[in-house]
Amino acid sequence: MPGPTHVVDMVVNLALSPEQTAKVRQVRDEMRGKALALGERFVTKKHELQASFQSGEIREEELDRGVREIERTSAQLRIAHLAAHVEVWRILTKEQAARYGRLRGYC
Repeated sequence: MPGPTHVVDMVVNLALSPEQTAKVRQVRDEMRGKALALGERFVTKKHELQASFQSGEIREEELDRGVREIERTSAQLRIAHLAAHVEVWRILTKEQAARYGRLRGYC
């Protein structure tokens, strides 16, 4: 699946129309916004859990909740990334997607 950032970098090679280019840039920008927010949350939650461990007073429920929040945030981050790939796939023509794969060395 074509990544939005790579597709933006390959606009000329893929012969994207101005409309396609605008859509892919929008997908990329939205993905970056989501990824930054989720990445910050992920790091914060990891630090919070680490601080609880360092205090030596972590309770089992706090451990369970902390790990689940970290993993949920990690999954949300991955979903945001992959969802952007799916959106870009839908923007490109089959020929452009195939060319993308060849240029990236996937096929």
